[in-house]
Amino acid sequence: MPTAEDLRSVVTSNVIFGALAPEEVDRLLAAATLRSYERDQQVFQQGDLADGLYLVVTGRVGIRTLSEEGSEIFLNILESGAVFGEIAAIDGGARTAGALAMERSDMLFVDRRTFHGLMLASPALCVSLLTLMCERLRWTSSDRKSTRLNS
Repeated sequence: MPTAEDLRSVVTSNVIFGALAPEEVDRLLAAATLRSYERDQQVFQQGDLADGLYLVVTGRVGIRTLSEEGSEIFLNILESGAVFGEIAAIDGGARTAGALAMERSDMLFVDRRTFHGLMLASPALCVSLLTLMCERLRWTSSDRKSTRLNS
């Protein structure tokens, strides 16, 4: 079980939440819930309605989707310090991919309301979030181009 100091360290080293002021980190930690998942346990499925986002504290999480033919495609494998589920947490829409614990994992869950409050209070958090989303969009665009070229 991660300690309070472990949780603070993971939050402050995260690409998005590292932009928060110390009092905002306190607010995040007070509102977040620690959730544990066993190996091969589903965190959420593609299409589920979003209720928040996740920050990997320990373990590894596979982000996956289904191809048009119905086969499983792993988009990414995330480790300690990575955040996921941010798209649906922002817009409240359906999950764009599923998440699966690839080993026993602990994650901080931040509900949408708390996340929105942090975004409103911290322009630096918003810039960090936009930067991350741009990086992921560029990666996705690049991956799709290479897939088409290799087809």
